[in-house]
Amino acid sequence: METAKELKTLYVGQQPVKHYLILANTFLKAEEQIKVVGRGKWIAKVVTITEILKRNGAKLSEFKTESVKMKNREGQDQFVSVISVTVTR
Repeated sequence: METAKELKTLYVGQQPVKHYLILANTFLKAEEQIKVVGRGKWIAKVVTITEILKRNGAKLSEFKTESVKMKNREGQDQFVSVISVTVTR
């Protein structure tokens, strides 16, 4: 059985959208597919970035949402939503 190649992953956070668009385009020049990932309040930014990439000719091939258990500042467990979008050039 053939193992899937690990995709280059772009984690979205505090930087401006333009920063992630430049990184995504750079990744897509070198790779056929990349993954754009964001958690919590950065999910909306992932959607914005992937929609702009789609408008510029990329294809969105896979969407995945999940919740992960993390510790908050007080050390208590809490669930955080995560979105992962696979982008193909």
